[in-house]
Amino acid sequence: MATQWLKNLSHKAAHVKMLNPVYNASLGKPDDLLNFDHFPHDLFPGDAGRGRWAASGQLDIHGHRITLDMQSWLIGGYEQETVFFEKLHAFDFLSELKALGGDVGRKAARDITQRWLDHFQNYHHIVWAPDLTAQRLVNWLIIYPYAYSAANDEFLEQLHTSFYRQYKHLVHILVSKGDMNPFDRYSLLWALVIVQCHCPDLYDQVALATHLQLLKGVMDELSLKDGGLIERNPQNLVQMGKSLIQLRRSLAQSDQSIPPWLPRTIETMARLINSMIHCDKDFPLFQGAYLPNKSDIDGVLKQSDTRLRRNNICYADYGYTAIRNARTSVIIDHGDKGMHVAPLSFEMTYGPHRMIVSCGTHLTDSQWQDGLSLMAAHSCLMIDDTEARQSLLNCRASLENVNGAVLFCGSHEGYSAGYGLTHTRRLYLDSDGEDFRGEELLTRNVALKPIPVTVRFHLHPSVKASLVENKTAVLLRLPGGSGWGFKMHGGDVTLEESVHCHDGFSIRKTNQIVIRTVMDDLSLQLKWAIKRQ
Repeated sequence: MATQWLKNLSHKAAHVKMLNPVYNASLGKPDDLLNFDHFPHDLFPGDAGRGRWAASGQLDIHGHRITLDMQSWLIGGYEQETVFFEKLHAFDFLSELKALGGDVGRKAARDITQRWLDHFQNYHHIVWAPDLTAQRLVNWLIIYPYAYSAANDEFLEQLHTSFYRQYKHLVHILVSKGDMNPFDRYSLLWALVIVQCHCPDLYDQVALATHLQLLKGVMDELSLKDGGLIERNPQNLVQMGKSLIQLRRSLAQSDQSIPPWLPRTIETMARLINSMIHCDKDFPLFQGAYLPNKSDIDGVLKQSDTRLRRNNICYADYGYTAIRNARTSVIIDHGDKGMHVAPLSFEMTYGPHRMIVSCGTHLTDSQWQDGLSLMAAHSCLMIDDTEARQSLLNCRASLENVNGAVLFCGSHEGYSAGYGLTHTRRLYLDSDGEDFRGEELLTRNVALKPIPVTVRFHLHPSVKASLVENKTAVLLRLPGGSGWGFKMHGGDVTLEESVHCHDGFSIRKTNQIVIRTVMDDLSLQLKWAIKRQ
């Protein structure tokens, strides 16, 4: 096995080779305009409002906008590390311009594409990255009948030449870069198959069959035993589901046989998505997820052709448990790995209203992003205000249904080093979804010194909270008027400030319920309850 410095040297050598004019020339150009039998269906339409902003030179993500700078193309600035950069160079905004419709959307799509072609006709080590190139080619195909088909000959010649060269570049990467990130490899193979389905000039029966077989291998590499993805952000389920559904449709359009693994994987993805959404039909803010995702979730579930129903379920490998009784949902993170280390953290929703939450993530500010990834930004238990050690977590979880009520039990050993502790969290939700109880149990073999213990429950900004009963309990009032009471046994309770960043941009002030105590024995038990009043 090659050492890391040899791998890095190999990557640099490959990059230098691609910068060479000989490499750009080797990509060639088509003898004439490419022929397309048909084009991918626009299965997941964009938002016309965002299309209006794109037409006026602004990239919009959840109401947050930056100028679509076509001089620097966001290269070199802070935007390069953000979702705005990905949206721009993957041309994800094209669906929004199509939703806008008319000559305004059509002209904007052509103008932006033309300016991009003027800057990036040749290989660029950032803009021609595998995932961006793959998404860009498919997005160009989807919008082609709307925006490109009636363009002038000069534009079409430049577009088709660039399309051809980027396709050949992806083929070259597939052959030459064996240690590619599996998500990049997936995107690359996905795009190669879709392009071949719609473009007979680039179609090769043996290549298509090979790419589909390789795609299955990558999906196996990306998937856990229970169907979850190795990167545990639940939004990845939606993006993967959308791409697989698009792939299935393109294969059907070109009369290609659909491999049996594809519909099975789509069904698995749909069931996971259906399990991982709260009662408000959106994801928890775990592992870098942000809101909203409702339209994408709805689109994937409807087009998955899967009959769905909600079950209480524990995904041991994916590291999530989802509970839903009546109008209450609870989702628990008990994964051993992830961007955020917050073992046994949970979120709770009642109907459309979020109650107990995680603080979220930030998409453009690295300091906020780092801070929001810490345990203190999640509804979980901490020891001595230190982070649990991810390499030692060894999370275990089980779920039991008892006469309609649900009992979750999870444990981890993230504090075994230095503290010798095991943390067990038990959560109970009654059949009516109006009585939610928890128990925190800490155990150790040797009681060397007292240890501070903190349990946090971050509240959604829409929840009004006040201390009651001589500051021993908390009254929670939801926007719909529903009242809930928080009580605990075994510590001191306070209301403290917190923050919430639901959309990846807006930091909002909120509150958190905090229980503090000291463990000075071999074991410690804390009990708490959240009941509707």
